[in-house]
Amino acid sequence: SFINVKASLEDDNSIFRYYQKMIKIHKEELELVNASYKDLLPHHKYLYMYTRTSEHYIYLCINNFSKKNIKFKLPKELDSLEKEVLLNNYNIKDEDTFTLRPYETRLYKLKK
Repeated sequence: SFINVKASLEDDNSIFRYYQKMIKIHKEELELVNASYKDLLPHHKYLYMYTRTSEHYIYLCINNFSKKNIKFKLPKELDSLEKEVLLNNYNIKDEDTFTLRPYETRLYKLKK
């Protein structure tokens, strides 16, 4: 398929803009880079959910690697923390129970 560069530069939801956001997070969220890693669903077939924990924040990354919607609930220890969406590839509502759409990814910053 043909990718129109001009259209990608003008579209806030383009892959180009998504990668720009990822790079910006990597540069600005310095605690994320050196935070400790924990896999929250090591045996799930389609969801890859992990945390990166730093001194002040917990970063929660959730990925759906399937063609279907997958519904889940946040782990109890993370449920009550204040959440900020840093990155996502779908428009979302911040809810306690989530439905991840096919190939959806979300990155949250949670304040300890």
